[in-house]
Amino acid sequence: MNVYDVLADIKKQTLGLSEVYQHQINWKEELESENSDSVISVVYDRVVRAVMNVVRNAAEHTPKGSVINITVTYSDGELAFTVEDSGSGFTPEGLAHGTEQFFMDDSSRTGGSHYGIGLFFAKKVAEEHGGKIVLANSNETSGAKVEISFTSQ
Repeated sequence: MNVYDVLADIKKQTLGLSEVYQHQINWKEELESENSDSVISVVYDRVVRAVMNVVRNAAEHTPKGSVINITVTYSDGELAFTVEDSGSGFTPEGLAHGTEQFFMDDSSRTGGSHYGIGLFFAKKVAEEHGGKIVLANSNETSGAKVEISFTSQ
């Protein structure tokens, strides 16, 4: 897939989500070149869904009107996203188990449309594409920080 097509789709969905949740998105791209012919070999729908799971988690855990920072890098065939929200961040248990299937760090999120599979799915897709997902707490925003990457196969 063309890297710029993937980024355009994710950015469009992110900006739409920011309107629903009333957040400010700081979107930053650090790409190895401005060549619109850059390609990455990924399963488009799965990668977009994985990144949007991370972004949606950030939106849902960030107070209304707050900032979400998204940095995208593309270099040497690796596409990576860093999403930092302004919420309360991960608990120690969330950092240790957040990408496990059915894990929900916030006990108030039982039932409804949350089943503890968003970050699990994102991790599986990243790994299927030679990448990884890393959970941390952001020094910049004091909220959660999730780094997810995909490598061209």
